[in-house]
Amino acid sequence: MQVSTLFSRIIASREAGAPQGLASVCSAHPVVIRAAIGQAIEDGGPVLVEATANQVNQHGGYTGMQAGPFRFFVEGEARTLGLRPDRLLLRGDPTDATRSRSAAIRTCPST
Repeated sequence: MQVSTLFSRIIASREAGAPQGLASVCSAHPVVIRAAIGQAIEDGGPVLVEATANQVNQHGGYTGMQAGPFRFFVEGEARTLGLRPDRLLLRGDPTDATRSRSAAIRTCPST
């Protein structure tokens, strides 16, 4: 499902007097991800799982996971718990800005 379609449905539901929200977490911890998926199943709505560049990145982040394995893990948890794939949204930092910034600071000449 397209994100715009998903949000349009949430808005239409709320306007019709049937409150609906979006379970959303920014975590790579399995317990947190399972809890968010469980909440989405209980509510009958979608879930948004995000990860920061510190958690998941091309170098493995502090979780040791890159984007592909993280996606595989989250989709597997959703499947195991019974969440339809069209109710799962995954997001992450598009670049490793934190690591890049600290590298730039280390190489910047002092004044």
